[in-house]
Amino acid sequence: MGFLFGVVNQILLAVLAVGLLGVIVWGCRMWWQRRPTRTDRALLAATAVGWALPLLGITLAAFLLIDLTPAVARRRPAGRRPPGKRLRKLARERT
Repeated sequence: MGFLFGVVNQILLAVLAVGLLGVIVWGCRMWWQRRPTRTDRALLAATAVGWALPLLGITLAAFLLIDLTPAVARRRPAGRRPPGKRLRKLARERT
């Protein structure tokens, strides 16, 4: 750290930064527990925001991809394998 600000001020700023990070993580955790189940409206709103603010749209698209991946994985039947594994198994049996 530089010498521009005093040590006490640097400690206070570090505590403030850690507190802000804690509030952000806590808010995301609370939202994750009570997130909306209807994705059609959320997808429409996300598309509109992403078109109006492209840089925010990129991060929003990444967040939606991370958020929707577990839901899609849960919809797959438990007994079926992904197609890639099935094709590899068939290829091994033929050789």
